[in-house]
Amino acid sequence: KRQYYFTGKRNYNEFLECMQLALSFIPADHQLANILRINQLYLSGVIARLQLAISKKTDSLVKAAYYLQQQSLLLEPYAAYVHNELGNLYVHQKKYDSATYHFSFASALAPSWAIPWSNTIRLNLIQKKWSKAKEAFQKADSLQPNLAYVLMNAGLVMEQEKNFLAAQTYYLRS
Repeated sequence: KRQYYFTGKRNYNEFLECMQLALSFIPADHQLANILRINQLYLSGVIARLQLAISKKTDSLVKAAYYLQQQSLLLEPYAAYVHNELGNLYVHQKKYDSATYHFSFASALAPSWAIPWSNTIRLNLIQKKWSKAKEAFQKADSLQPNLAYVLMNAGLVMEQEKNFLAAQTYYLRS
């Protein structure tokens, strides 16, 4: 729903234009050029994935997003945000073992980042692994308390456990 409702309000393509402009001003061998290329590929892939919510061409968008993230990894294999994004793509493709791997790797690379743990909550919910979802929530919330995305996923966990009061509390906090 978040992707659907906010698609038109967040024009990430503007960031791509800024990166392209910055790349045109610096030498190709400058250290910043590689960082800009990685981020340009990553953001292009995110844009493709976000379009899944409003497009009928989901197969081509998933392939494009996956390709762009793989290109990012060729330039920086230890980019936690790219591994997290690959996890999201694998969830979309129902390749849950691969999603688990990438979320875990992102968490190992960026141990204080809650988002891969929040995505792990969602992954465990899809697989009906309630206790693992709760564990992932506790980890995510300990890293970044009161993060809306984490709280929303915690509400989903509580709802599945039929603890509706707790679910409502998490939803309202998010």
